[in-house]
Amino acid sequence: MTKLSKMMLTALLIMVLFFLNQVTLEKVTRENEREKAHERTQAGRATEREGETGSLLSRDPNAGLHPRIPGSQSELKANTQPTESSMCFKENTTKYHIIIAIFGIIILILLGLFIYKYYCKKNDNKNEDHLEENGFQQEIARRKAQYKAAWRKAQLYPDWRKEEFQAVNVTLDEDTAHPSLLLSENRRQVTWQESHQDLSSSTQRFDSLPCVLGQQHISSGRSFWEVKVKDAPSWDLGICLNNVTRKGMVTLSPQHGFWAIRFYNREYWALTSPETCLTVREIPHCVGIFLDYEDGDVSFYNMTDGSHIFSFTKNTFSGALRPLLRLWSSAPGTLTICPMGEENGGAINITEQEK
Repeated sequence: MTKLSKMMLTALLIMVLFFLNQVTLEKVTRENEREKAHERTQAGRATEREGETGSLLSRDPNAGLHPRIPGSQSELKANTQPTESSMCFKENTTKYHIIIAIFGIIILILLGLFIYKYYCKKNDNKNEDHLEENGFQQEIARRKAQYKAAWRKAQLYPDWRKEEFQAVNVTLDEDTAHPSLLLSENRRQVTWQESHQDLSSSTQRFDSLPCVLGQQHISSGRSFWEVKVKDAPSWDLGICLNNVTRKGMVTLSPQHGFWAIRFYNREYWALTSPETCLTVREIPHCVGIFLDYEDGDVSFYNMTDGSHIFSFTKNTFSGALRPLLRLWSSAPGTLTICPMGEENGGAINITEQEK
């Protein structure tokens, strides 16, 4: 309850008590007047009874004998009493009208003050919200400036990190796809299927691990892309050298040209040597992959909540790197590459020799 509301309630209580006090005083006064009138009436009747013992006729020395009118004085007094009561009633009514008028004026004044205070408080709240919003925006700008000054060391804010990287419009290379992997027509989606496809023999194709590479060959700059993983119960994501081994036994590790993370049997792993178990704050529905070629950094982000998953740092790359996706036969599913815009796809250094 505000201070003004307390003042209004106090004022109303005082006025109500004052009004009740006035009514009580008037009631007491009327009772006293009735008692006095009753006493005067009793005294007049006693006087009349004393006079009744005399003669019914009174003698007037000037006018002679005439009949005496009993009770004439009391009747005269009784006739005057209604006039006095009427005047008293009018005076009381006038007092009540004045009290009610004053009471109404005070109520209107307090109501006006309450409305004024309400709108003042409303405007103050708007100003406070505006200032709070401006302060929040200033805090965001300050943090972003700090992030820009040392973004390589920061492991948060992937949306801000995107401003330092170039989006890559990744599409899948069907010549590298394992026979159990089915690609969509736009080559942005890969699905595991039990039956092997009858595909042409290619030295570029994986025949042991169900992997597929992106068509893009990245040999410089900062690049990023995103992959939807919510429809795949198990997967591997990352990058690899263009000349990695694709036949026979293949080990996914940096020593063999692979930088990737894995989700398998409800656990997350970084494919280091040995493998590193990871902890995620929230299950990712989309994973962002950030590659800084010159700095030798490959970082993975949970784009669902913006948290950092893992980074391979201080690497020295030689030759072209390509996006890598893998599905598991024990838990078939689908991986989908998020379209990043056709205008960003041609900015990566791609040479005919690297193809």
